[in-house]
Amino acid sequence: MAPLPVAAGVVRVKQNFHDGSRNWTDSFHIRSAAGTPWTVEQLDALGALVNPLLAAVYSGVMQEAASGGGTSCIDLSDDEGREGGAGPGWNGASTGNELPISCTMCTTFVIPRRYRGGHPRFNCSGISSDILANTISWVPADCTEVDSGWRALLAAVASNTSVYGGDISVVSVSYYLAGELREVPAFYQVTNVETQQRVCTLRKRLGKPLSDL
Repeated sequence: MAPLPVAAGVVRVKQNFHDGSRNWTDSFHIRSAAGTPWTVEQLDALGALVNPLLAAVYSGVMQEAASGGGTSCIDLSDDEGREGGAGPGWNGASTGNELPISCTMCTTFVIPRRYRGGHPRFNCSGISSDILANTISWVPADCTEVDSGWRALLAAVASNTSVYGGDISVVSVSYYLAGELREVPAFYQVTNVETQQRVCTLRKRLGKPLSDL
C-alpha cells in the first residue's frame, strides 16, 4: 500500500483512554490555514488546549473507573514526526456499571460535502450503563450534552489565537477520491456534530443489542 501523502498544516489529535488493563484511542484532525509545519511547542500548547475540552465532553458519560489519559498531537505536515501533547488524565464521573470496551458512543462530524460510506467521526468507549436508555440506545439528553461539549471544542479551537497565531480549525482529511489516493489531501472544516443515540461498536455498527457486543 502506498504511503499517505503529507497533509500540510494538519495535526492528528489522539486522545488516549484507559480502564484498568483496557486501553483505546481515537483521533481527529486540526489544521492551520497557513499550511506550514507545527513546532513541538505549538503541539504542546494545542494538547493543553484540547485536553480539558475533551474532558468536558466525556467525563460526565464515562464510568468512574475509566479515564482519559494524555492528548497526543502529531504533525502530519511532513515526515519529521514532530509530536507534542499534554495531560493530565481525567476520570469518568458516572457510577453505573462498566460496559464492554466494544460498546461506543459515536459522534459524527458534519462537513460541507456530500459523501457516501463512513462519515468522519469520533468514538468513545468506557461509557457508563447509566447512560443507556435501553439495550440499543443512549439517553437522548446525554447525547445532547456530548454534542454541546463538542461544539464548545470546535468554537474554542476556531477562536484561539495563542496556539498557532490564529486561523486553526477542526477538519476532516480526505486521502482518497473514487478509490484512488489523492496526490494532495482535501480538507473539509467540521461545522457541526451529531452524537448517535443508537449504541455503536468499534466496528462502526449502530444499534446492536448489548448482549451481542
